[in-house]
This record gives sequence, structure tokens and C-alpha cells, in this order.
Amino acid sequence: MSEDKPLTEGSRATRNAALRPDLVFRESPHDSCLVFALPERAAAVDRIHRAMESATWGEFRPRMDPMEYARLRAILSTVDSNELDGALVDAARLPSGALQDDIAVIVAGPQGIRT
Repeated sequence: MSEDKPLTEGSRATRNAALRPDLVFRESPHDSCLVFALPERAAAVDRIHRAMESATWGEFRPRMDPMEYARLRAILSTVDSNELDGALVDAARLPSGALQDDIAVIVAGPQGIRT
């Protein structure tokens, strides 16, 4: 785009769209590798990570995306506690059946902590 011409509304929108990243990345907190994601997915995962820092369900709920929270509640209300870890792992699966590499499932209960 030429610097000597003033930006029109159309050219400004085109320029802003061109400057938006296709992928973002960060260093994995549990591995020594980079994780790439679409910006929207990265924001959703970041929100989940921040919610997981909550000390209580009361703090956790408003930090979660409402749709993700509803999905979690549905899982918790429909499975037996002995099947919970498997249900949470299944919820993290991609449509192909593969596990997402940006999700960790940690289940803490009377039997201890399982990952």
C-alpha cells in the first residue's frame, strides 16, 4: 500500500485484516516446545487456564466461557465418579479422535490425583 495516499475505509479494513495473525504461539508450560493455535482457540485455552487458577467454584465459574462451563457441568452431571477421568479425556478429543496437545486432564478425588 502506498504511503503517500490517504487510507480509505476499505483500504484500512484490508490492511487490518492483513495484519491479523493466522496463528499465534507460546511455549508449552509442561513441555519444552511451542504450541501453535488459531487466535480464537488460544484465547479460549488461555481463559480455561486462568479459570483453573481459581481456588473455589465461585471464582472458577465467571472466569470460564459460559459454553465451556455448561459443557463441563453436563459431563460432571452425567457420569459416575469412577468414569469421570475417561469422560474428561473424551471431552478433550478432536473430531478425528486424537487428543489435543494443549489440554491436560487432572482429576483429584478421594483416590488421589490422576493425570
